[in-house]
Amino acid sequence: MSNTLTSTDLNSRLAIDAQALGDLHLKAHQTPDKALPQVAKQFESVFLNMMMKSMRATIPSGGLLDNQQTKVFTELLDKQMSQNIAQTHGLGLADMIVKQLSPAHHNSVGLKPFSNTNPMHTSTVLKPLHPTSHEPLVLKPFSKVNPAPADNLILKEIGGKL
Repeated sequence: MSNTLTSTDLNSRLAIDAQALGDLHLKAHQTPDKALPQVAKQFESVFLNMMMKSMRATIPSGGLLDNQQTKVFTELLDKQMSQNIAQTHGLGLADMIVKQLSPAHHNSVGLKPFSNTNPMHTSTVLKPLHPTSHEPLVLKPFSKVNPAPADNLILKEIGGKL
């Protein structure tokens, strides 16, 4: 099998095909710009699958068809259906991801694309804005001359002493 994949190769595979994910991983390393739309569609597929799983969890279980085999079949069906939806027309999430992560978008907005040499993407230690003092924070008590209205009621109940 050649290392070049077309989008139809990835679209026609089953959702449980681990080889398809490996091929997509290889394609992403070889040509990241061409793999971005497929990776975004796979992400949308995973998102749709999680959404469908959450929706199915709201349905009450029980009855003749509530067994382990039915649950496995339903999970496989949901995975395949979410992949088919994402690959055909989708929700538009993949398109927005491609638009956001594409280098053309970064250039039009004036952003630098992600790189390991970009200082914004390296781990840094942040220093505090103000030097820390070792003095404890002292809270001033509320004025005894003009106590809060709730304190007036408490003062009356305990005999006017604070």
